[in-house]
Amino acid sequence: MKTIGWLLIVMLGGGCAHQAHSTARFTRPEPSRLVLQITRHMDRITHGPDLEEDQELTLTVRDYQLRQKLSIPSANITPQYVARRFGADARGEQFTGYLIIHRVTPDEIAAFLSLTVTARTKGGNYLQTVRFRGDHVFLPTPPP
Repeated sequence: MKTIGWLLIVMLGGGCAHQAHSTARFTRPEPSRLVLQITRHMDRITHGPDLEEDQELTLTVRDYQLRQKLSIPSANITPQYVARRFGADARGEQFTGYLIIHRVTPDEIAAFLSLTVTARTKGGNYLQTVRFRGDHVFLPTPPP
């Protein structure tokens, strides 16, 4: 009985989400530039205009050094975020966080990301806050 009560409180108090699928990919268009992309599918229970959404975060990184804390956004990192849904898409408006690149090889990039994104639909009727936090291993983007 207590479990059901807590579940109802969580659902009514703002909802929750479950990350169903996530990928981390990179391209290296120039030796001093990386494009890191995280895509993830979210199943939302009660929070948001739709039950599901696909999130895509793209970080264009320039002139980086290993183990250097790079602010997002900054002269070194340009972020882009979009959440695609059945209803209106949301785009990132405000980004606060940092990226630390630990290792770069031809086969993978290991990095730590701590980022909070505030996104809004084009009409402005829905605002969401999304967080990316943790270690990520980016694999090469497969050729088309």
